[in-house]
Parts: sequence; structure tokens; C-alpha cells
Amino acid sequence: MAQILTLKRDLLLRILFATLGRFVFVFILLFSAAGNFYWLEGWLFLLIYTLPSGFSLTLLHHKNPELVYERLNPEKGQIKEDRIISWIILILLNIWIAILGFDGGRFQLGVLPEWTKYIGFSFLVLSQALIHISLKHNPFASTVVRFQTEREQRIIRTGPYKYIRHPIYLFNILLLLGGSFLIQSVIGLALISLFFIIFCLRIRFEEEFLIMNFDAYFKYRQEVKCKIIPFLY
Repeated sequence: MAQILTLKRDLLLRILFATLGRFVFVFILLFSAAGNFYWLEGWLFLLIYTLPSGFSLTLLHHKNPELVYERLNPEKGQIKEDRIISWIILILLNIWIAILGFDGGRFQLGVLPEWTKYIGFSFLVLSQALIHISLKHNPFASTVVRFQTEREQRIIRTGPYKYIRHPIYLFNILLLLGGSFLIQSVIGLALISLFFIIFCLRIRFEEEFLIMNFDAYFKYRQEVKCKIIPFLY
């Protein structure tokens, strides 16, 4: 019992340091680009973009500490193609955050209707809530594509996975839309099309991998037609 409590305490510390690290990194990147610390939209974006993920992992660590550990420290076994795509997504994400600062916070290069800020705020909050729901239903939602043999990985068919095969990608697109609208960045919005293309490439590798390793995935793919966008794709 004492060992379990120690492991959970250590996991909470990992969540805390990971969340604070992400908060500080995004703060420096965003506000350095903006050149303005008195920027309400920037602070709202920073708080909603970084803190809910830590809160979500804290809630999840009680019932599913293995998932939390996997997301914070994915084990070895990531496929080569996914490793390349993961680095591209990470680099592009940092570029997107910097662009939000330069565009929305410093130069204001584009003009969007004022009401889109409220749409953006709503999208940010909603996307974080939907990502949390997806993680509750999928205990194998790693940040990398790999076969989790040590955890007896299986195909998940509940929650949003009843309707979309890769819901977390959809909710991340919603998050990107929310951030771009809240910050009022036209360039940030334009970049989302590139994210969508990269997500689709990653889904292709992921599905090939899943078909190779899970007999049940082929049947699941026939039952759930939509990859990422309901009724469209």
C-alpha cells in the first residue's frame, strides 16, 4: 500500500512539473513574440491551452495511472514514421504559438470580427473537455504510435470512439481553431490546414500499424466509417 501511494505521489509530481514546464515554455514563446505582457487574449489562451491538460491528468491518475505515465513517458517502440511526424507536429505547434504572438499580439496582420473571440474561447474550453472525455474512455491513448504489449492493449469502442476512429485529432483541430480565433490570428487559422494534412498522414501510419497488430481493428474500421470528421472523412 505504501509503495502504491509513493508511486501515485511521484506521478502527481511528474504531472505538476510537466504542466508548469509547458506553461513557462508557452508563456515565453507567446509573449516574447507579442512583445506585450498586458494582453488579455494572450493570458486567456495561455491559461486554457496549458493548465487543463494537467488538471485532466490529475483526475485520470486515480483510476488510470498507467495511462498518465504513458502520456508523460511513452515507452520504447514508437514506429519510425511516427517519430518523424511527431517531431514535425511539435515544431509546427511551436511555430503556430509564436505566430499567434506576432500576429495577434504585436502586428495584428489580419482582421477578424470581434465576436470570433468568443467563439475561440468556447472552442478552447470545449476541446479541452472533449480531449479529457476521450482519455477517460481510451486507457491506451498514448502520445506516440506503438504496440503497448505490457498493458494488453485493445481496441476501444466507447465514448467518442463509437462515432470517430481518431477523435483526439478532431478535438486538437478544434483547439487550434479556438486559439487562432481568440488571438485573432488569420495566419494561425491558415496554418490549421497544414496541421490537418499532417494529422491525416499520421492517421494513415497509425491505421496501418493497428491493422497489422489487431485483428479486431479491421472490423472496427468497417463499423466506424469516419476517421476524424463526422460524416465527411
